[in-house]
Amino acid sequence: MSTLAPETAPDRALRQIVAECQADLLKYRSMVLANRKALGVHQTRVALRRLRAALTLFRAAVGADEIRLVRA
Repeated sequence: MSTLAPETAPDRALRQIVAECQADLLKYRSMVLANRKALGVHQTRVALRRLRAALTLFRAAVGADEIRLVRA
């Protein structure tokens, strides 16, 4: 996970966070589908938790429908 600078624009910060969460989800997808190893399942859950937290933090910029989709 990269560090965001304090002067990073909110839209850019959200895009970066979402991109990193997506990369993590894709990284562990094959591990989860192939053999459900605990590490893959754990890291998938962490990525989803980070994504939900980011969408909640930036909820003013993200529609409520999008947040509900991720929380489901």
